[in-house]
Amino acid sequence: MTLRIRHGRVDPTNETVQISDILTRCQLTEHKDKLVKECSGGMKRKLSLGMALIGETKTIILDEPTSGLDLESRE
Repeated sequence: MTLRIRHGRVDPTNETVQISDILTRCQLTEHKDKLVKECSGGMKRKLSLGMALIGETKTIILDEPTSGLDLESRE
């Protein structure tokens, strides 16, 4: 059994490319092999944003999106 992300919303042939793109946009490429429990609070916020972007989401509502992020990520 293979686990899929957002079943039905992500083209399986394009899944790896989408994940790589989201990791780059969220500045998480160097942390891609870490477990979530090993991530800082700011990295967890970035990860949550990345998860929301999977499947070409049209609208995302953010509550205090820069809270807990480093200055570089806020820009």
